[in-house]
Formats: sequence, C-alpha cells, structure tokens
Amino acid sequence: QQRVAIARALAMKPKVMLLDEITSALDPEITGEVLKVVSDLAKQGKTMILVTHEIGFAK
Repeated sequence: QQRVAIARALAMKPKVMLLDEITSALDPEITGEVLKVVSDLAKQGKTMILVTHEIGFAK
C-alpha cells in the first residue's frame, strides 16, 4: 500500500516529496522494502522531507 502511494505521488512529478511516518504501521519485512524504495529515490536525486521513527535509516 505504501509503495503504491509513493508511485502515485511520483506520477505527479513533484519537486519535493513529503513523507510522514510511512513505516509506522508496517511489519518489519515490508518496512525494509519501503525504506529501500525511499533510499533508491534519494540515490536518484529525488528531494524528500521525511518524518520517521526509523532513526538508523534517517541518519
């Protein structure tokens, strides 16, 4: 569900993506997948403002 929401947001070609607690209600396996998607977007140069409790990921 989160990956679909990210894909929909990307379809609008935003300059900045705002992501608020995208992993808060996910099980650990899915959390890792969603964080990988966000990491890949960052590597591609997508600008994001991210709110998360995943401190290790945020650093």
